[in-house]
Amino acid sequence: MQLHIERRQADQHQDWLLIIQRENGGLRWSMMDPLGIPQARQLLIDGKWQADGLLPPNPEARELFAALMFAMTPDLEMHGRYPTAYRQGMQRRLDDRWLVEYQSANAFTMESWFSIEMLNSDRYIHTFNLVDIDPQCGELDYIVGEPRYMSNEYVMNNNFAFGGVNTSLIFRRWH
Repeated sequence: MQLHIERRQADQHQDWLLIIQRENGGLRWSMMDPLGIPQARQLLIDGKWQADGLLPPNPEARELFAALMFAMTPDLEMHGRYPTAYRQGMQRRLDDRWLVEYQSANAFTMESWFSIEMLNSDRYIHTFNLVDIDPQCGELDYIVGEPRYMSNEYVMNNNFAFGGVNTSLIFRRWH
């Protein structure tokens, strides 16, 4: 899972990319700055955080990871795990300590999955509902009408999200 994290505290604004992966019976949490420079790596196994020695311990990142665990707790488990928490719309709050606001990443996740599947199968699905290309659109190789078979080394997925968080992911064929 990949998440874009935006933190606003006082007059400071920070952006991070967080990657969560299953590893050795636990969850690997890796946090990077917008340039891709690692800021923190922690492994959560059986409720205990472990540093892997590649980066020094980062208590601020661990606090962020805990806040995200709070954010990802299913609604049915929320009261049992966080008795003082409450939810309102697309926000969850735990006292004054954590406020988590959501932006849906489901579409981007599905698009990335489909892009990787197309890269692996060499079969690229056409853009549904694209019949007449506006003459003001750029000179691109649009896939129209039916799937196209072609072999590529890379595929790119763009996400133009609400709230101004635009992201592009480039996936490379695994050899």
